[in-house]
Amino acid sequence: MLSVMIDLGKYGKHTQAILLYIYDNNEIPITRLSELVKNSQTYSRTVHLLENDGIIKSREFVHNRLYRMISLTAKGKALAESLKQTEQVLSSSDSSPLHILPPNYEDQFKNLSSNVHLNVLDDRIAIKDLNFDGAGYDRVVLVHLKLNGNNIVRLWCEVDQTFDCVHTKYAWSLPDVQAMVQVQYARGNVKKANSNGN
Repeated sequence: MLSVMIDLGKYGKHTQAILLYIYDNNEIPITRLSELVKNSQTYSRTVHLLENDGIIKSREFVHNRLYRMISLTAKGKALAESLKQTEQVLSSSDSSPLHILPPNYEDQFKNLSSNVHLNVLDDRIAIKDLNFDGAGYDRVVLVHLKLNGNNIVRLWCEVDQTFDCVHTKYAWSLPDVQAMVQVQYARGNVKKANSNGN
C-alpha cells in the first residue's frame, strides 16, 4: 500500500469526511457533497484544492443535464484507506497501552498538566510543572517524540535530558499520546517496545 502523509488542515475542516464519502461511493456528482457540507462554496473550494494536489479527479458527465463527477486518484485512495484504518484503530476494542505506566503514577503527576498538540508536523508535548522548586515557581517542560533505530517511539525530556523521568512518564499517560502511537503502530510506522524499552 502506498504510504501517504498529508496535512489535511490546509484543505478545510470537512476534508476527511469528503474523502471518506467519495471512497465509500467511488464516483459521485459533486453536488452530493451537500449531504455532508451545506455550503457549496466550502466543498467546492476543498474539491478544487484536492484536485490541484492530485488527490481527487473530476470529469464531466451528461445525462439530461451536465454533471461534474468526482472520484479519488490512486493517491487519494491510499489516503482514504489510511484514514479508514485510523478510524478502525481508534474505535477498536483493543485499548492495551503501548507503554506501561509506573505504579502510583497519579501521585507522581499531581503537579503536572499538559498542552498536547500532535499532528504530522508537531513532535512535542508541553508540560506545565507546577511549583517544581517548592517555592511556588512553575515551568514549562518540553517532551519530544523521537524514533530510535528500531522504530520504537521514545519520549525525550528537554529539561532532564533523559528518556526516563517523571515528565516522560506523565507524557505517556496522556490519551492523545497513546492514541497517536496506537495509530502509528497500526500503520506499521512504529513498533512496540519490549520490557527493556528497545
